[in-house]
This record gives sequence, C-alpha cells and structure tokens, in this order.
Amino acid sequence: VTHRIPRGAKTLHLDIPLPEARRWSLDDPFLHEVVVSVGGGGLAQDRVQTYFGMRTIGVVDLPGTTYRYVALNGAPVYLQLALDQAYHPEGYYTFPSDSVLRDEILRARQIGLNGLREHIKIEAPRKLYWADRLGMLIMADVPNWWGPPDSAAFREHDAALRGMIARDYNHPSVFAWILFNETWGLETKVDGQDRYLPATERRVARDYRLAKSLDPTRLVEDNSVCCGSGHTETDLNTWHEYLPGWRWEAHVERLSDSTFPGSTWNFRSPWRQARQPMCNSEFGNVWGYAGSTGDVDWSWDYHRAINAFRRHAKLCGWLYTEHHDVINEWNGYWRYDRSWKETGLGDIVAGMSLRDLHAPLYIAVGDPELSRTVRPGEHVEVPLYASFLTGSKAFGDSLTLRAELYGWNSLGERRTWDTTVTRVPYRPWMSRALPPLAVTMPSEPATVVLATRLMDAKDSVLQRNFTTFVVEGTVADRPNVRVARVPATAVRDGHWTLKQWTVLGDRKLNGAGSGFFEYRIPWPAGLAVNDVASATFLVEASAKRLNGKDRDSTAADNGDYMRGGGFHDPSRNPNSYPMTGATKFRSAVSVRVNGQPAGRWELPDDPADSRGILSWHAQPHDGHLYEAGSYGELLRVPISADALREGARTGEMVVRLEVDAALPGGLAIYGAHFGRYPVDPSVVFVLRDTSQATPRVTRAPFGRLPDGRSVELFTLSNAHGIEVQVITYGGIITSIRTPDRAGRLDDIVLGFDSLAGYLKNVPYFGAIVGRYANRIRNAQFTLDGTTYHLAKNIGENTLHGGVRGFDRVLWTGEPFQTDSGSGVTLQYTSRDGEEGYPGTLVTRVTYTLTPRDELVVDYEATTDKATPLNLSQHTYWNLHGTTGGGGTILDHV
Repeated sequence: VTHRIPRGAKTLHLDIPLPEARRWSLDDPFLHEVVVSVGGGGLAQDRVQTYFGMRTIGVVDLPGTTYRYVALNGAPVYLQLALDQAYHPEGYYTFPSDSVLRDEILRARQIGLNGLREHIKIEAPRKLYWADRLGMLIMADVPNWWGPPDSAAFREHDAALRGMIARDYNHPSVFAWILFNETWGLETKVDGQDRYLPATERRVARDYRLAKSLDPTRLVEDNSVCCGSGHTETDLNTWHEYLPGWRWEAHVERLSDSTFPGSTWNFRSPWRQARQPMCNSEFGNVWGYAGSTGDVDWSWDYHRAINAFRRHAKLCGWLYTEHHDVINEWNGYWRYDRSWKETGLGDIVAGMSLRDLHAPLYIAVGDPELSRTVRPGEHVEVPLYASFLTGSKAFGDSLTLRAELYGWNSLGERRTWDTTVTRVPYRPWMSRALPPLAVTMPSEPATVVLATRLMDAKDSVLQRNFTTFVVEGTVADRPNVRVARVPATAVRDGHWTLKQWTVLGDRKLNGAGSGFFEYRIPWPAGLAVNDVASATFLVEASAKRLNGKDRDSTAADNGDYMRGGGFHDPSRNPNSYPMTGATKFRSAVSVRVNGQPAGRWELPDDPADSRGILSWHAQPHDGHLYEAGSYGELLRVPISADALREGARTGEMVVRLEVDAALPGGLAIYGAHFGRYPVDPSVVFVLRDTSQATPRVTRAPFGRLPDGRSVELFTLSNAHGIEVQVITYGGIITSIRTPDRAGRLDDIVLGFDSLAGYLKNVPYFGAIVGRYANRIRNAQFTLDGTTYHLAKNIGENTLHGGVRGFDRVLWTGEPFQTDSGSGVTLQYTSRDGEEGYPGTLVTRVTYTLTPRDELVVDYEATTDKATPLNLSQHTYWNLHGTTGGGGTILDHV
C-alpha cells in the first residue's frame, strides 16, 4: 500500500486491506509482519519493521451458564496463570540474553499454563515479544509503592501507567492492566491504623477510568485484592488467598456462593459486584502456614487447590505464586537458578505431570483432602467431578475413564487390587459432578492409590489424576511368613555427629552427619531357626541433611521477612523441608545384623514431594508443617544364616545401620505412618515349605459370571516350587509364582486377585486373544471374494478378536498330569458369524508347567470354513515381582 503524505502533516491514518488476515490465539499466535517506509524528494528513506496480532479481549458467559469468563476472540478462556516476578540470578531485572527471556515463556507453556502476571514491574519489550510469538497471555502490573498515597506517588504512578499503555499497546499477548497490588501505597495512617480512605478509593476509581480511556480494548483491574480489602470500579473481580491445601474446598465454595450481581463481597462500599469474571489472582501454600513455608513440597497442596478450583466453574481461573523462587518465597515451579523441581506425580500415575493438573479436560478425583483413612475391606464411593473447559467437539458424546487401585502392603509389596473402566458423558464446557466410583479397599493395612486416566476413542490419554487412601488395621502374619516389627524411633542405641531427633512422636527418626542407629528386634516366639528358609530386614530410609530449621543456632532472625527475613536459607523456616529437585543430597548406609555384614546401600537423596503420601497424610491441621512430603527408599537387606542362628540363640536380631564419616549424609528412618511405604523396621522370616513339593494340578472355584456360570481356577505346580494359576474365563494366566534369589515366592505377572477385576476391564491381562490377535483396520476383510464386517471395539477398527474376543469367553478346562509336567487343556467353540468371523472354529489351548521350569503354551484349532486365525497369549510380565519401587534389571526376581 502506497500513500502520499500532504506537506506539513504529522499524522496519517490509512485503511489497509488484509484479505488473508488471521486471528492471534493461544494455539495459533499468528503475527502479521509490517514494513513501513517513508521517503521522497531526494531524502533518505526511513524504514521501520514491526508486527501486530489481531484478536479481541472481552467477557462472555461460559456456555450454558451465567458465569462470566475472560474471552479471547469471543470464546471463553479458563485462566491458568503464574505470578512472574522476573528476577534472574545474573542480572536481577536484566536478563543475560534473548534466549533466556524466550525460555521463561516456554517454561510456562511446557507445563500447560496459558498466562503470566508480570508483577510490579514494567516488563522488557523483548519478553512481551516472545509472549506474542509463542502464545502466552500477559496480565501487566503497573508498579506501585509501599508508602502513603500522596500526590508525588500518584504522579509517578500516572506516568508509569500512561507510558506502559503507550509503549505496549500493540502487544496482542497483553490482555489486562493491573493498576495496584494488594492496596500497597493506598493506605493512610489514622490513629496508628492503616486505612484505605474514601478519597483514595475515588482516586483509584478515577485511575481505572483513565486506563479505560487510554485503552478500551483490554480489561482493567483497579486493585489486585488481598487481605480483606476490596474493589472499586473494575473489569475483574479477583482475590488473593494463601491456604493449606485442606482448606481450599470450603473456601472456594464460600466465595462462589458470594459471587452474584449486587453482592458486596470483595468490594469497597458503596461499590458492588456487577457481572465481572471472578477469579483468583494469587494463591499457594507459601503464606498459608504460620510464618510462611520456606522451601517445601508445594505439589500436594497445589493438587488439592486445583481440584477445588475445577469443582467450582464460577471461578474463571487462577494464578499461582509463582513462576520461580525469589528471595522470600521458595514456592516457584522452578528454583531461582531455573533448575527443576520434582513433583513425583509421574511415579504415582505413569506419565502424569503438571500438564495433567492444567488439562482442559479434567476429572477431579476423591475427597478434598487427597488422602483418606479407611478400614480393611471397606467399600468406598469416590467422588468424581468433570470440568471440561473447552469448546472442542472432537470427542463425541462420551469419554472413557480408566481407574486402577494399587498400592503397597505392610511388607512393602506392590499390589493391584482392582481396575475399572467407566464411560463419562462429554459435552463442550461441561462442569458437573459424576456418579461416584465404587471401590473396595484391600483386606490388609496398606497405602493405596486410585489412579485415573481420561481417554478418548483412540485411547489417547487426555488427563491423569489420583487420590489416595491409608488402610489402617491389624497386621496379620501369613501362613509361610513371620514378621517382627519395631517402631522407627525404638532404637536401643544411636549416636550422630550433628544431631539426632524425631518427627511427630514416633513417626520418623533422623540422624544428621555420620553415626549409627541400632535396633534390637525380638525373635518371634515359638519360631525354630530350622523352620526359616530366608530372612530379610525391611526398612524405609533416606539421606538426612541438617536443614537450617534443625540447627541448634542462637542467631536471631532479624530483618523484614518480605526481604528475606534477615537470612537467605530456604530451609531455615520452621515449616520447611526442601522439595526434591535437580540437586541431590546423598548418603550411604551400611547394615550389620547380629554382627554380620549385610551390605551397603546408596541413599540417593533426602526427598520431599507427592510420593510422600503418608507424610502428608500425617500432617495435623494446626497451621504448621512437619517434614511434609518426605520419604525414603525401601531397603530389603538379606540376613545371613549365621546372623539367623545368632538371633535364635540370643532371642533378638540386632540390626545396626551406620553412615560413615567419609560420606556424612545422615540417615532418616520412616515408620509405618510416615514416608511412602506402610512399613516399620521389620525382620521378615520366610518359612520352609514342610510339605512334599511334587508336581500336581488342583482345581477350585473362582467366582461366577453375571449369567451365573461358574469360573474355575487351575493351579499347576512342579517340584521346584513354581506355581502357575489359570482361570477358564478368557484362559487367563492370573499368577506365576516363582522363588526369588532368597527363596521367597513372588508373582511375576500382572493380574487381579478376583474375577471382578477381569470383568470390569479389558486390559487383556494374561488372556488368550483371538480369533485374531492385533488390529484389523476398518473392522473388515475380504476372503475368497466375500467381505466380512467385524464388531468394532477400538474406534472404527477391531482389536484382538472384537468386543467378545477369546479373552471374554468361558472355556472348558481339563487338567492332566504326565511325565512332561502338570497342565490344563482349555477348549472353546466359536460359532460361525461370532464377532463377524466366518466358520465354526474349535480351539484348544494347553498350558504345561514342565520339570525344567518352563511354561509351554500349545495352540490347536480346526474350522469348517476358511477364516483368519492368529492366536496369542497376552501376559504382562513384571520381573521385578511385587516389591515395586523401581530399580534396575539387577533387582529382577
């Protein structure tokens, strides 16, 4: 476009056609590039390059409701923001390079945030450029002051406001101007009290109107409200609150009930609510506990808060404090040096990360507490809430929710007790409670996780979540196991170079520096040493740093806490326990049992995050934290035959855990009600099998199908103690138990302990799959000129035989015993047309457990018509056994 400028003109207005204009959005942050050149009359050409983004900012109703939301291009946006104070170690307010500025925006995007609040500063234009380029909303604070609201201060504020809007008007990422923060600089001393006077309120309202006149295209907030203050004239009704996680549900419920046109909540008199969007503009646990938290695991409280927010659709979004740690707040997603912090979520639900807590399609699971005490065998109804804050129509009218109930028992064995598959209704922007999920708790004390995965028709995971349970009850010995336990703090001797102390009574024992703990565990009454096949010392342990709060220091904590409290140790706060992160604190422990060396174990860290389920569950609601989220490694220490004989002779097992001065990383011992695993320091005695081990096959009932037909369980065993269990439903291998290196039987395949688990789900655990294993595209094939249409069970395709494949039918079973081993032959007749396949197919599958410890599977089938056939066995192997806890191939059974 070319235009002539009249002589003497200082401004020029043009209409420029954009036939291929594109809107700027979070998913498509398209920027139009502009080059403007001015020249003529022999003058040198003046050339400027810039860009702009086309978008609208407004307020709309959440579809189907009267709840007001911020809108981008006319569509609601659920705000998920972080406070960004934008300090950097190398330059404080000045960043060392353009790429470092870019990475600040990328970090926020990578964890699923859609905006930042640039806090109490005029942000660098280059950072705003990256927000424009990468698609990140910006809430821009006007800097304000701490002193009195005098004319000089308002002049400075007025200059900053006008300058910000003039300079940054063209950035599409900026959606709101925030004039004041937490009434800073707006209160006047009256009779020794700080008061927000009516004259100052009117001045703030005037500044709101000024900002709207300067920029009518964006939202303006008069004051980001905290501490019982309130709004005057504003486009946004926001509030700050810092709470322990357990308080969020009731708090958000109260605020939601207080939000309606005409309400006086969160507004100064005489102003009242109109129909502004209501959202949180600062939250976290950092100021939610007495005296703040220091460096602490924020992930557990964060999870509880996000669940509460998503259960209340009237809340149009939230803003977490904060992007990265600063001098007085160590609750950032990243530390000040931008090193990562570990939430532990991915170790609780495979693949889970902060993105799952920020997902547009969200299922809030469980009680507000995130952990709940239950009884063994208790039937529990788990609350579910769907928060689908997206307008997408790509998911049809329903989604799938898969749930797994798993955890660890008092021997630290990982168990899966149940899985379920539930259909969940879907519609865009739907927010509502769903029918609760019914689960039955294990019949023994345990730490239990209910992990969920929300999935679409293509089995893509849309969101992960979890809740937890602590099953409390009496621990009973098994027929072939005796266990001797002592509380974590019940040491008979101990000495540490730096300090020794306990946490919450007898729940955790700490030793810092180098030193030792010694337990004397009584030998079980009536147990003969010759009856013991093997024994193991079981304990949960970690390294133990001496945090600032635990030092016996007389130094005073002087200074303004908002400026660091006079010290710069993030572990100095009484509530602190530094969150797991990139920097590890290592130790190593050597174990001796009755004087015999039993080995040396590396302790890689002194961690605290969401994996410390029991530590969070144990926290009292008293406004303080006590090593919250801390946990250790589960150590299984083999005990030698000499140590066992000495224990039988003396009547006790003396277990000494020692940290050498060469690596004085300390030692923490966790009891059954703290840490991650529900175990006390224990000696586990595995008894010899006094019965003659001979090859055999037994049959027993395994439950009934819904139509009343009986399912049988066949148990195959050989002379070496290996045991294989097979059921006639689906021909499923439910268990393969084999002696481990210590002679203890352990299960090395995944499955369920009851028929209910297999009836509720289709994970193909251990099943025979057929007629055709694998996927048949479009659920059809052509054979001898005829096209056959099959039952669809995975989108438009057929997987593993169809809706009622061989994994979902009842087989007949016939046991046998030969020189080749013990086994069972299963048979099923699939009629012509079943699942769409041609021909009547008679299939026989034989499982044989041989004397050479082999499990042999033979397939045989006959048909009266040509038909595709691809039989297979779908066992999931778990060579680590049921002990769980990760490890390497060296830890396999």
